Amino acid sequence: MFNTLREPFMASLQTVVSGVELMIPAIIGALVFIILGWIFGAAAGRVVAHLIGVLKLDDLLAKAGVTEVIAKAGYRLNTGAFIGWLVKAFIVVIFLMAAFDVLGLKEVNVFLHTVLAYIPQVVVAAFILLIASIVADIVSDIVAGATSAAVLVARMQPRTSSKRSVMRWRMVEK
Repeated sequence: MFNTLREPFMASLQTVVSGVELMIPAIIGALVFIILGWIFGAAAGRVVAHLIGVLKLDDLLAKAGVTEVIAKAGYRLNTGAFIGWLVKAFIVVIFLMAAFDVLGLKEVNVFLHTVLAYIPQVVVAAFILLIASIVADIVSDIVAGATSAAVLVARMQPRTSSKRSVMRWRMVEK
């Protein structure tokens, strides 16, 4: 009786062991890709952050008034670190895609490809948001200056009893 149970059990065990033996090189290859991706990504991120620091992009953005806008949002401007992190993430995801390809996980690769294609859209959206906040700050200053000038002009004009000047005075004061 045990012989009849032993044969299917041994066949199953032999199938599992041979499957594990076939996967070990793939797992080691995937780990190598992940480690290399992390190393290259970190190095490239540091290089990009250093280059942006050398170019003094933060100083240029500070002169444009971006520092104040970002400070209002509760963040500190560090363009080099941000773009360096994006480069690192981009490279790590590329190497992860290679690792999952080695393991034969095609669905995960499709997901990572979607994420990778989404990163440039996030960068463009952040850039548009940055430009919009700068423009909003400039327009706010213009409107504040125009309204204070309008109030001064309205107060300097002689007062007449006509309905027109009363209405103009009333609109400016509100």
